[in-house]
Amino acid sequence: MKPSVALGLTASALAIGAAMPAAAQQFYVGGGLDYGQTSLSSPLPDDGHLSTGSVLAGVTVPMGQQFYLGAELDTSLGANYSTDYGDTVDNITRLRAVAGYRFPTYSVFATLGAVQVKGALFDGDNGTSKGTTFSLGADVPVTGNLDLRFEVIRDQVDLFNVGYRWDNTSARVAAVYRF
Repeated sequence: MKPSVALGLTASALAIGAAMPAAAQQFYVGGGLDYGQTSLSSPLPDDGHLSTGSVLAGVTVPMGQQFYLGAELDTSLGANYSTDYGDTVDNITRLRAVAGYRFPTYSVFATLGAVQVKGALFDGDNGTSKGTTFSLGADVPVTGNLDLRFEVIRDQVDLFNVGYRWDNTSARVAAVYRF
């Protein structure tokens, strides 16, 4: 999926949120730890490991009793990225639409959106690359306003100028405070 389509979906979710009464919206912030495996499809395949802290913020809007829609922004707090060829990731930022379902003791969700990766993803690169991101996850309440989040995130970045593709699959554990 092209980043413009993902951004369009995210913008749609934001518009839905803006149209709903403010009392129905639920805002949240959080922080977590991500650990992932990366791969670069190039003439010299380059696999790596990525670990980072992350902060996130979002809004959800109920669509009936159990379903909800929303939007979320997250960014890394510095990345520890290691590959065989010394590639680097300085920062990962995601803007995603969120759709979820609340069960009595937890909720599950899926996201789709755009990702921006800053860093040298291959030898000779030192810029910003954009792509698509999607995820599946669950939020488990710890207290009335605090959830523990478990999420698997997939980032796909096509490096059009050289025909390579960078993929990242990360597991995230985060604490989310809702207000």
